[in-house]
Amino acid sequence: DEREPTEDVAEPLFHLVSMLYAHAGESSEALPSGFTGEDVEEADSELLARARSWLSRFDKLAERHPDNPDIHLELARALTNATGHEGGAGEFEEMRERLGRLETLVETHPNHHGMNENASVAHVYAINTCVDDEAFETVGEIIEKLAGLAATVDQFRFSERRAAAEDLSEQTTRKLLESGRIELLG
Repeated sequence: DEREPTEDVAEPLFHLVSMLYAHAGESSEALPSGFTGEDVEEADSELLARARSWLSRFDKLAERHPDNPDIHLELARALTNATGHEGGAGEFEEMRERLGRLETLVETHPNHHGMNENASVAHVYAINTCVDDEAFETVGEIIEKLAGLAATVDQFRFSERRAAAEDLSEQTTRKLLESGRIELLG
């Protein structure tokens, strides 16, 4: 079909990818009793693989239509959800890849606030995940990128994102001090 795909294609793809990611972490609730932890892990793994496959297809669609901001915005929304789920599953390399792709979308559409907003939210998800999992080495890098993204949004949103980043930075420092990984310098 030679028609230009629009939101009527992109939005259902967003919902499909988001649904697959959401259910990948909930297999234990969907399986009948009597299934083992291995069964749950296998079901989660299969759903995660499907979510990644559909996200990859969605990304290829966006690449074939570089001037279609509707498709790119829906992809950004899917990548934002994927970032939270990948990080929540401890898949930090996948999470970083999603963040990188979002940053590319922001560079492609620098004046599109929806693109920037999704990238900012994904970075906040990533920071929360890293703090929760004590992956502190990644937090500072993500906070810097978040501050850079926030700088292109209007002043109110920038202040809001910056405050969230600073709050998370303080929480991370506190956790590092409590864990004995760092100590305050005289």
